[in-house]
Amino acid sequence: MMGGAKTSGRGRLFFLGVLAGVLVLASCGDTEVARDASDPADATGNDGSFGDANLEDDAGILGPHVRVGTGQDTFERLNPSDRVEFFMGPQSNGDPIGGFHIWGAVRGEGIDPVGTTVGFAVLSQDGTQLLGASATRRVTLLPDGTGGHQGYGFPAILDDCCAVRDRPLVLRVTVTDGAQMVFSDEIEVLGAAACRTGAGTNVCP
Repeated sequence: MMGGAKTSGRGRLFFLGVLAGVLVLASCGDTEVARDASDPADATGNDGSFGDANLEDDAGILGPHVRVGTGQDTFERLNPSDRVEFFMGPQSNGDPIGGFHIWGAVRGEGIDPVGTTVGFAVLSQDGTQLLGASATRRVTLLPDGTGGHQGYGFPAILDDCCAVRDRPLVLRVTVTDGAQMVFSDEIEVLGAAACRTGAGTNVCP
Protein backbone atom coordinates (compact mmCIF):
# COMPACT_ATOMS: atom_id res chain seq x y z
CA MET A 1 0.00 0.00 0.00
CA MET A 2 1.36 3.34 -1.06
CA GLY A 3 1.26 6.38 1.23
CA GLY A 4 3.31 8.78 3.38
CA ALA A 5 6.06 7.38 5.55
CA LYS A 6 5.02 6.60 9.11
CA THR A 7 7.13 7.45 12.16
CA SER A 8 7.38 4.72 14.79
CA GLY A 9 6.60 5.44 18.45
CA ARG A 10 10.28 5.05 19.35
CA GLY A 11 11.25 7.57 16.66
CA ARG A 12 8.79 10.12 17.95
CA LEU A 13 10.15 9.75 21.51
CA PHE A 14 13.72 10.25 20.26
CA PHE A 15 12.74 13.39 18.36
CA LEU A 16 10.93 14.85 21.39
CA GLY A 17 13.92 14.11 23.61
CA VAL A 18 16.31 15.91 21.26
CA LEU A 19 13.94 18.89 21.02
CA ALA A 20 13.67 19.14 24.82
CA GLY A 21 17.47 19.13 25.11
CA VAL A 22 17.79 21.94 22.60
CA LEU A 23 15.23 24.02 24.46
CA VAL A 24 17.03 23.52 27.78
CA LEU A 25 20.38 24.58 26.29
CA ALA A 26 18.79 27.62 24.69
CA SER A 27 17.23 28.66 27.96
CA CYS A 28 20.60 28.52 29.77
CA GLY A 29 22.46 30.95 27.48
CA ASP A 30 23.84 34.05 29.25
CA THR A 31 20.75 34.73 31.38
CA GLU A 32 21.68 36.21 34.79
CA VAL A 33 19.51 35.39 37.76
CA ALA A 34 18.22 38.52 39.49
CA ARG A 35 19.22 38.80 43.14
CA ASP A 36 17.32 40.42 45.96
CA ALA A 37 19.70 42.80 47.78
CA SER A 38 17.48 42.59 50.87
CA ASP A 39 18.37 38.90 51.30
CA PRO A 40 21.55 38.47 53.39
CA ALA A 41 22.81 35.57 51.26
CA ASP A 42 22.43 37.64 48.10
CA ALA A 43 23.95 40.77 49.63
CA THR A 44 27.05 38.97 50.88
CA GLY A 45 27.39 36.49 48.06
CA ASN A 46 27.91 33.72 50.63
CA ASP A 47 25.83 31.89 53.19
CA GLY A 48 24.22 35.01 54.69
CA SER A 49 26.66 35.62 57.56
CA PHE A 50 27.30 39.30 58.14
CA GLY A 51 31.10 39.22 58.01
CA ASP A 52 32.55 42.52 56.84
CA ALA A 53 30.99 45.96 56.90
CA ASN A 54 30.81 45.66 53.11
CA LEU A 55 27.47 43.90 53.61
CA GLU A 56 25.78 47.28 53.75
CA ASP A 57 27.43 48.61 50.60
CA ASP A 58 25.45 51.59 49.29
CA ALA A 59 26.34 50.55 45.74
CA GLY A 60 23.55 47.98 45.95
CA ILE A 61 20.86 50.60 46.53
CA LEU A 62 19.18 52.29 43.60
CA GLY A 63 18.08 55.92 43.69
CA PRO A 64 18.52 58.64 46.32
CA HIS A 65 18.79 57.29 49.87
CA VAL A 66 20.33 57.82 53.31
CA ARG A 67 22.15 55.53 55.70
CA VAL A 68 22.08 55.82 59.47
CA GLY A 69 25.42 55.50 61.25
CA THR A 70 27.33 56.71 64.26
CA GLY A 71 30.31 58.95 64.90
CA GLN A 72 31.30 62.29 66.44
CA ASP A 73 33.93 63.33 63.88
CA THR A 74 33.03 61.27 60.81
CA PHE A 75 30.39 58.88 59.54
CA GLU A 76 30.94 55.34 60.81
CA ARG A 77 28.93 52.58 59.18
CA LEU A 78 26.84 50.30 61.40
CA ASN A 79 25.98 46.66 60.82
CA PRO A 80 22.99 44.94 62.45
CA SER A 81 23.62 44.07 66.13
CA ASP A 82 26.74 46.25 66.38
CA ARG A 83 27.25 47.56 69.90
CA VAL A 84 27.00 51.34 70.22
CA GLU A 85 28.76 53.28 72.96
CA PHE A 86 27.07 55.70 75.35
CA PHE A 87 28.79 59.03 76.01
CA MET A 88 28.32 61.36 78.95
CA GLY A 89 27.32 64.83 77.79
CA PRO A 90 28.64 68.16 79.09
CA GLN A 91 25.22 68.83 80.60
CA SER A 92 25.58 65.78 82.85
CA ASN A 93 27.06 65.40 86.33
CA GLY A 94 26.93 61.64 85.99
CA ASP A 95 23.15 61.38 86.19
CA PRO A 96 21.97 58.56 83.89
CA ILE A 97 18.65 60.37 83.35
CA GLY A 98 19.24 62.56 80.30
CA GLY A 99 22.99 62.73 80.85
CA PHE A 100 24.19 60.29 78.18
CA HIS A 101 23.84 60.05 74.43
CA ILE A 102 24.65 58.05 71.30
CA TRP A 103 26.47 59.89 68.53
CA GLY A 104 24.32 59.83 65.41
CA ALA A 105 25.69 60.20 61.87
CA VAL A 106 24.17 60.00 58.41
CA ARG A 107 25.37 59.45 54.86
CA GLY A 108 23.31 60.30 51.78
CA GLU A 109 23.58 59.63 48.07
CA GLY A 110 21.61 61.40 45.36
CA ILE A 111 20.07 63.91 47.76
CA ASP A 112 20.29 67.72 47.91
CA PRO A 113 22.80 68.23 50.76
CA VAL A 114 22.27 71.99 51.23
CA GLY A 115 19.94 73.09 54.02
CA THR A 116 19.20 69.54 55.11
CA THR A 117 17.13 68.88 58.25
CA VAL A 118 18.36 65.89 60.27
CA GLY A 119 16.92 64.21 63.35
CA PHE A 120 17.69 60.97 65.20
CA ALA A 121 15.55 58.76 67.41
CA VAL A 122 16.46 55.84 69.69
CA LEU A 123 13.62 53.33 69.88
CA SER A 124 12.80 50.04 71.56
CA GLN A 125 13.45 46.89 69.54
CA ASP A 126 9.85 46.75 68.31
CA GLY A 127 9.92 50.45 67.41
CA THR A 128 7.01 51.39 69.68
CA GLN A 129 8.82 53.14 72.56
CA LEU A 130 10.91 56.30 72.23
CA LEU A 131 14.00 55.94 74.41
CA GLY A 132 15.95 58.99 73.29
CA ALA A 133 16.27 61.57 70.53
CA SER A 134 18.40 64.32 69.10
CA ALA A 135 17.28 67.87 68.54
CA THR A 136 16.37 68.36 64.88
CA ARG A 137 19.12 70.37 63.20
CA ARG A 138 19.39 72.17 59.86
CA VAL A 139 22.81 71.55 58.35
CA THR A 140 24.59 71.22 55.03
CA LEU A 141 25.98 67.72 54.58
CA LEU A 142 29.64 67.52 53.59
CA PRO A 143 31.16 65.64 50.64
CA ASP A 144 32.67 62.36 51.80
CA GLY A 145 35.01 61.87 48.84
CA THR A 146 33.13 58.85 47.46
CA GLY A 147 30.23 60.59 45.73
CA GLY A 148 28.05 60.90 48.80
CA HIS A 149 27.51 63.46 51.57
CA GLN A 150 27.73 62.97 55.31
CA GLY A 151 26.83 64.58 58.61
CA TYR A 152 27.96 63.52 62.07
CA GLY A 153 28.13 64.58 65.70
CA PHE A 154 24.37 64.53 66.37
CA PRO A 155 23.85 63.64 70.06
CA ALA A 156 20.79 61.42 70.47
CA ILE A 157 20.18 61.92 74.20
CA LEU A 158 18.96 58.87 76.12
CA ASP A 159 16.06 59.23 78.52
CA ASP A 160 17.63 56.73 80.94
CA CYS A 161 21.04 55.34 80.06
CA CYS A 162 20.93 52.55 82.64
CA ALA A 163 17.60 51.26 81.31
CA VAL A 164 19.03 50.55 77.87
CA ARG A 165 22.32 48.85 78.75
CA ASP A 166 22.89 45.60 76.83
CA ARG A 167 19.48 46.05 75.25
CA PRO A 168 18.57 45.78 71.57
CA LEU A 169 17.76 49.26 70.28
CA VAL A 170 16.71 50.78 66.98
CA LEU A 171 18.61 53.86 65.80
CA ARG A 172 16.61 55.82 63.23
CA VAL A 173 17.47 58.90 61.18
CA THR A 174 15.01 61.12 59.32
CA VAL A 175 16.30 63.55 56.71
CA THR A 176 14.54 66.28 54.76
CA ASP A 177 16.92 67.39 52.04
CA GLY A 178 17.26 70.78 50.35
CA ALA A 179 14.63 69.80 47.74
CA GLN A 180 12.17 68.95 50.56
CA MET A 181 12.37 65.23 49.87
CA VAL A 182 12.07 63.10 53.03
CA PHE A 183 14.27 60.04 53.63
CA SER A 184 14.72 57.73 56.60
CA ASP A 185 16.77 54.72 57.60
CA GLU A 186 17.05 52.63 60.74
CA ILE A 187 19.12 49.78 62.10
CA GLU A 188 18.93 47.51 65.14
CA VAL A 189 21.96 47.79 67.38
CA LEU A 190 22.96 46.72 70.89
CA GLY A 191 23.30 49.22 73.71
CA ALA A 192 26.60 49.62 75.56
CA ALA A 193 27.32 47.36 78.51
CA ALA A 194 27.71 50.31 80.92
CA CYS A 195 27.12 54.05 81.30
CA ARG A 196 30.56 55.39 82.18
CA THR A 197 31.76 58.86 83.04
CA GLY A 198 34.87 60.34 81.44
CA ALA A 199 36.82 58.90 84.36
CA GLY A 200 35.50 55.43 83.59
CA THR A 201 33.07 55.15 86.51
CA ASN A 202 29.91 53.20 85.80
CA VAL A 203 27.00 55.30 87.06
CA CYS A 204 24.48 52.44 87.01
CA PRO A 205 23.82 50.36 90.11
